[in-house]
Amino acid sequence: MLGAATDAAAPATAAQAYAGGGAGAPTSVRKVKLEVAVNEDFVEPTVRAIVRAGATDQGRGDGKVYVLPLEEAIRIRTGERGPDAI
Repeated sequence: MLGAATDAAAPATAAQAYAGGGAGAPTSVRKVKLEVAVNEDFVEPTVRAIVRAGATDQGRGDGKVYVLPLEEAIRIRTGERGPDAI
């Protein structure tokens, strides 16, 4: 899924593997948490790419996508702010 996010023009992407099972039930299913920051024009293409890459034939447990507003982005190295920092 990380490849799908970056292919969809999401350069500010972080991935983290974790274990867990929802309602307190442990599971052996491998899980990944993606955090992706994109400019407004890239929200839908990025969501579609992640959903397409994450879909399985297992019927459940494919994951969720949450879209949240990003109030500000700041690139520490250059001091750029806003869309240019992403």
